[in-house]
Amino acid sequence: YAAEQTEVIYGKWHPVLLDAIIQSNGTFVGTRGSTTSTLASRRVQSWHDGATRLIRWGWPSADDH
Repeated sequence: YAAEQTEVIYGKWHPVLLDAIIQSNGTFVGTRGSTTSTLASRRVQSWHDGATRLIRWGWPSADDH
């Protein structure tokens, strides 16, 4: 974004919004209990009806259920 001067032209939050939009176009796998993962998975589901999965983290076989 530096070369395009995105922040200078559009403001401080524009690069963050662009990243969120681009990243919401795919499948999402995140960590259960993470606020960031929860928001990203909801964005993928609601904006693009995309597949998401929140996984447990921390021990072997945490998601074998």
